[in-house]
Amino acid sequence: MPSFAAPPRLVHPAAELFPMLADDELTRLADDIARNGLLEPIVVFDGLLLDGRNRRRACEMARVEPRYVEWRGEGGSPVAFIAARNLHRRHLTESQRATIAARVKGLFEEEAAERQRSRQFGNPFGSPRKNPSTLGASIKKPRKSTVSVNLHTPRGVNARTARMFNVSTSLVALASRVLERGDPLLAEAVDAGQVSVSDAAAVLSLAKEEQRRAVAAVRSGEVRTLRQAAQARRERQEAASCGVPGLPRSVPGSGDAERPSPRRVRRAAKCFEAQCQTLLQYIEQTDTACAGPNDYTRRLRDGLEQLRRLMRQCADDFGRRRQPR
Repeated sequence: MPSFAAPPRLVHPAAELFPMLADDELTRLADDIARNGLLEPIVVFDGLLLDGRNRRRACEMARVEPRYVEWRGEGGSPVAFIAARNLHRRHLTESQRATIAARVKGLFEEEAAERQRSRQFGNPFGSPRKNPSTLGASIKKPRKSTVSVNLHTPRGVNARTARMFNVSTSLVALASRVLERGDPLLAEAVDAGQVSVSDAAAVLSLAKEEQRRAVAAVRSGEVRTLRQAAQARRERQEAASCGVPGLPRSVPGSGDAERPSPRRVRRAAKCFEAQCQTLLQYIEQTDTACAGPNDYTRRLRDGLEQLRRLMRQCADDFGRRRQPR
């Protein structure tokens, strides 16, 4: 394998899809290279780095001169080689693999289109090209290429990519929708393993700002899933839209106000709970403004908690009394 005096300055787009190692893992790799040297060389092709971004960075940290070798066609294509090298080294979740597969799929399509163009217009056998001016009127109209159609069939690039990343084609399609229609923070959360692809797809109907708020709620630990964050947001909006803050609307003249209804009591309790959450945020803001909790904010919290307990007891007791015997 030939070595290269001048290392490549660019990284192949497929290699950039895989995240770099964490700082502690990179430090351990650099320590190992400092002790034992670079055991596995960095692979390049056509001026691009295919495999070894982490090893190159670790060599810089260890002050060891890296070794570069030319890609010899393993895997059949640079993209397939990069995917195979990274998949067996990384501990990726199914959603992370599906998201990377959705991005790699476009690179596979570009490679397939390039191969098709080479077959149609290239000179694979080395025979002299005919001069177009000598072909005369016998030339037929070029046949319309069907490359773009064939590339998107389930048996084409989609299926190949799904098999390579050990995920279903439907999950890759779902990841593609998240990348196309979701906020960038949504894709970042999937890449980081914080949410699943299906959970991210469940909030695609929300506005981009709402998606970002849902991601922030998951990252802060307020909720576990994006669905829960969206549901909590809807409940707060529903409580805020009531005719009287914290109480559901009643239709005038319908008799609902006079008719006992456990369902209306539960809904009122739900709205009350949402308003209590809003009040709790105001108390937290007061804590911040006062440079920390004090006797006043503690008493406010205790009173708010007592109100919440009373409302829950009211809803529970009324519901038990109204149950048929």
